[in-house]
This record gives sequence, structure tokens and C-alpha cells, in this order.
Amino acid sequence: MVKLSQKNVLNAEFREISMIELDYVNKFDGVFSNYSMLLLNPPLFKDVAKILVKSLKNKGLLYLALNEPKEEGFNLDEDVVVEIMGEKIYSRTYTEKEILDIFTPLGMNLLRIYREVISTKEFGVEHCLRFLFKKKLLNK
Repeated sequence: MVKLSQKNVLNAEFREISMIELDYVNKFDGVFSNYSMLLLNPPLFKDVAKILVKSLKNKGLLYLALNEPKEEGFNLDEDVVVEIMGEKIYSRTYTEKEILDIFTPLGMNLLRIYREVISTKEFGVEHCLRFLFKKKLLNK
């Protein structure tokens, strides 16, 4: 993805780094997290959420895409090791409430939620949950 992005966005700086190692403060106007945080267990998810919010400038935007449970009452911490394209990985769904309970206290305002059910050969049926947040303006 970095190589493709470098070809298409010539004046940008790209780094390949683990999301748990990010150490930016008030650096970005926006952060785009597309299905990567579903690979995190809940405690690590909360840690990374703090890191992402910290990296945003005041009024910065966060796009977060995840999968949500297919049905209400689903045990979120059961069957979290899945096989995707021949590899076994940790992948956990998150509920709307969990995400709001994590990001709202961190100073993020919810702008919009999108939901969609999609089906692909690689991943099967997925219940997609996407959020758009805006960081509250903080006093300087």
C-alpha cells in the first residue's frame, strides 16, 4: 500500500510503522484506519485509540472502519482467531457502543456512522461499520 501511495501522492511522506509505536502529537488533519484496528484486542484497541486521537490536530478527522457482530448478543471474544487468505489471525468485531465509549471520552465528536453488509470471496459476509469523528477544539 505504501508503494502504491508513493506513486500516486508524490509530495507526501510515508512511513511503515506499527500503530502501537506511533508517537505523533497534534500532527495530522486526518487519520484513516481501514479495518486495521479489528486486529487488536480490546485493551490494545483502547491504547491505539488514545495514540490516534493524540496525533490529531484540533478539529482533526478520524475515519474508522471495522466489522460489527452479525447479530445482537454475539459473544465478541469468542472465535476471534479466523483464517483469512490461508492465514490464521486475530480479528475481533466491535459494537457501535464500544467504539463510542472509547472515542467520546477521548474528545471525539461523532459526525456520522455508516453501515453496510458486503460479501466477498476472500472474506465472506461482513457487517461493516464505519465512523467519522472530529476532534473537539481544545483550549490552547
